[in-house]
Amino acid sequence: MMVIPVLVPPSPLPPPPPLLEFVPTPKTRRSYSIKEKRAIVKAVQDLMKADPSLSQNKACKILNIQPNYVSRFVKTLAKVKKIEAAATLVPVHVTGERAKLHPGKQSSINAIEGQLTKKVLELRGSGFQVSSNRVRLEAAKLDRDFKSKSKKAQQMVTSRFIKKVGLVYRVSTHIAQKTFQETELASQYFVTMMRDRVNALPPEAVWNMDQTPIFYSYHSGRTLDQRGVRSVNVLSSMTSTHRATLNAGVTMSGHKFMPFTIFKGNPNGLIDTKELPTFSKDGLWAVQKKAWCDERAMRIWISGVLVPEATRVKAFLR
Repeated sequence: MMVIPVLVPPSPLPPPPPLLEFVPTPKTRRSYSIKEKRAIVKAVQDLMKADPSLSQNKACKILNIQPNYVSRFVKTLAKVKKIEAAATLVPVHVTGERAKLHPGKQSSINAIEGQLTKKVLELRGSGFQVSSNRVRLEAAKLDRDFKSKSKKAQQMVTSRFIKKVGLVYRVSTHIAQKTFQETELASQYFVTMMRDRVNALPPEAVWNMDQTPIFYSYHSGRTLDQRGVRSVNVLSSMTSTHRATLNAGVTMSGHKFMPFTIFKGNPNGLIDTKELPTFSKDGLWAVQKKAWCDERAMRIWISGVLVPEATRVKAFLR
């Protein structure tokens, strides 16, 4: 039997890889934030003060910094100083991590920014809470074109405005129906008077009890205000029907009394007989038609809290 070999044509060679073209990597420019510029200028100035024989160029060489950078930084920081001195609200980019002072593209509410800023300051000066939504509504009152925009577009413009003028959300430190200026003198007099009276008494013998409403719906704890403000005062609503009353007491030593809470309800009614017995034994509970601390509720507090505390303090002071 004859075997006839089959000739298989060789497979074609793969195409050669394309020639790699060498592309030089461009030099990247280093941008410095305002904060970094302050630190660099200060480092150069401190070095020159430590050695008066050093020039700015030599000080920069020691710190491995380009001398022309420092000269530009000094001019930029001078502009920043003017902005901080002239502006009612310090723009966020002159104190934050940004590297440029250029304001960028003008906002669609650029024409009313001054009026809007003034309105925000007036509201905060009166103690009212200001949210981004409140700023958006105020802007809609001042500009018809802004009012015609979609809600999402309005929110974006408002967000940029808030950031531009340096407003930030702050947690309120004081919530009251009057501004702190109205009650400051009375508060100082009360503190001085009480200090004179309790100085000679032992801490366990000095008690403080007060009643406060516990609202079922609370105000927001945040409001827009200027960056760096330490006291953030907010006005609360004058009335509310959805609340309970809390009687809280504490001694000057820090010992807390059992809390006494009064809900809206009728004595011997459904809440009083069915709900309150299921509550925690760590507190004292009662009801009143308007959730007030009337004579009946006060007697409950005296027998349930005051008398046991008096007994405890009497035994403590022996």
